[in-house]
Amino acid sequence: MWPIFLVVLAVSPALSTQLTTPSGELPRRQLTLSVLAMRQVYRLGDKIEFESRLTNTGKVDVYLFDDVCAGFADGLSLSVYDSTGKEVPRVSDAYRGFFPDCIPPPPKPGDMSQFLRLPLGHFYGHTISLKIQDFAKKPGEYDFVFEYHPSISVSWLAESGFPKVSFWTAEDEPVKCHVHVKFIA
Repeated sequence: MWPIFLVVLAVSPALSTQLTTPSGELPRRQLTLSVLAMRQVYRLGDKIEFESRLTNTGKVDVYLFDDVCAGFADGLSLSVYDSTGKEVPRVSDAYRGFFPDCIPPPPKPGDMSQFLRLPLGHFYGHTISLKIQDFAKKPGEYDFVFEYHPSISVSWLAESGFPKVSFWTAEDEPVKCHVHVKFIA
């Protein structure tokens, strides 16, 4: 029991300096969104596959709401543009947008189990598979613009009794990534 107490004393100061600056504010947090198409050229009948990553490039660990949606769908959006810069609407009526609408239930007050801790230099990744036919009617070059912007707010977290740690919230600047892909017949 005594060695555990000494370890806790040694770790506690490091945790407290990570959580707040001397002025009581949370240190700067920063995420980078990177998305990679598995290929640069696809046929119109193919599925396009992307690998998406949120990487902690800031100064402190970041907490992300790890919702019940596929991947980080709660905060991930996608816009597609053709070679003229015109936004491409989704062809399929299965659901609005390119990802299924997902409004996950909020976490229970004070319950950190639905949050993912993303340590410095680590990433959280998923693969995304989409039918090209759902948005491309003809061959050409397309730009995919992904944006991550979660829905949980700082005020809701404070009112719900969550600890004062570096959450990525709706008040943070969205992170974006552009991917260029070519479709052939």
